[in-house]
Amino acid sequence: MKKSNLDEMQEQQLLKIEHNGYWFCFTGLLVAIAVQTILSDDWKTVAGEWVVFMLANLYVMIGCMRAGIWDRRLRADARTNLVISLVAGLVMATIWFFVIERRSGNVRISLGGAAITFVLVAVLCFAALQLSAAAMKKRQAKLNAEPEDE
Repeated sequence: MKKSNLDEMQEQQLLKIEHNGYWFCFTGLLVAIAVQTILSDDWKTVAGEWVVFMLANLYVMIGCMRAGIWDRRLRADARTNLVISLVAGLVMATIWFFVIERRSGNVRISLGGAAITFVLVAVLCFAALQLSAAAMKKRQAKLNAEPEDE
């Protein structure tokens, strides 16, 4: 590992800056993808943002799983995962409502599509979060069982 030119306080400040920068980019990409999906009929307009967004998410997810970390504030339990899944379903249903409504011009069809999207996203998200939480807990147990090398 390379020697750092920063003291501990500067390291903490840099970590905070990088943390905020990541979440700024994450949120910005998510909003850009949502707006472009609603306004455009061509999926190619969001392909670049989607790839970067997914790669960043995979990197953070894999890094956290390897370290046995779930979240700074949220617990890896079914209740939290259910709430997150319902919010994700609602966000995706809202986006798809506008996409379908723009294309079809029919509110009833749009509501039906949004309802199906909500259920599918909420169920799939909940399943993925539950599986991830179980894997993370297993990883935590393994890390806690290993003796620390000093």
